[in-house]
Amino acid sequence: MTPDKRLDQIELVLADVAQKTDRLIESNGQILEVALRTNANAELAAKGVTDLTIKVNQLAEGQVNLGSKTDLLAEGQADLRNITVDLRNKTNLLTQGQADLQTRPIRLPKDRPAYIEKQTLLLMIRLSYDRKCSKAFRK
Repeated sequence: MTPDKRLDQIELVLADVAQKTDRLIESNGQILEVALRTNANAELAAKGVTDLTIKVNQLAEGQVNLGSKTDLLAEGQADLRNITVDLRNKTNLLTQGQADLQTRPIRLPKDRPAYIEKQTLLLMIRLSYDRKCSKAFRK
């Protein structure tokens, strides 16, 4: 074979090698781009998972707080029911007392000034006692 013919064959092989090398470099660049995008997407997904975890934890804390507030509300409602029952009982007693007063004739004592003085004294004693109890209760 002549040197020119050999050179022509080598040129074809070199051109083919150069073309394949260029394709490999381009493919490597595309693979690198995909890898970088995948890394960015993975970081974005990790940030999203972190944010989601924070939100879920906040919701869980809120649910616990809501549960305790619901318990407090239930206790308050039970107290309110008890107070309402007590108020009804006292109202019934007052209604009975009022009915008794309306049906009974009023009898005033014969010695009115002495009676008024006695009632005033009893009232003052009771007020004094109520004040002492009130002060003791506040302490």
